[in-house]
Amino acid sequence: GWLRSRPNLHGHLLAQSDRIGSAYVVAGAILARYQALGGVAGQLGYPAGDATSGGTQLFAGGALGGTPVRLVTGPVLAKWARLGYDSGAAGLPSAEAVEFETLGANAGFQQSFSKGLIVGAVSGPRAGLQSSTRRGALCSTA
Repeated sequence: GWLRSRPNLHGHLLAQSDRIGSAYVVAGAILARYQALGGVAGQLGYPAGDATSGGTQLFAGGALGGTPVRLVTGPVLAKWARLGYDSGAAGLPSAEAVEFETLGANAGFQQSFSKGLIVGAVSGPRAGLQSSTRRGALCSTA
């Protein structure tokens, strides 16, 4: 892959992965967070598309979106994708993901979004099952 950052790009980064074959622009607050997370050498890797009109950008290892910009990965990202990302039922991420553990031996991550909460188990009896969404402060591991 390659990266190009030139003065005429005004704070933009142009990046292309060898695997994807297309170059994408990373800019503004998303670029600042992307660089703070290690850029292409970090967990996100190369961009997989340009930012949406809602302000979300997908990368090989996750997504960045919201104000301030939040990282979305793993089972939470998979559910958010099924819901339509920022324009879908969950809306934009409003907090960073946090770990959870239940009395039923489930563990995983939950993340607040502007229209609800997405919970995804990564270990325990519910691991690998479809992540759930709940409006408001309700939470489920189902």
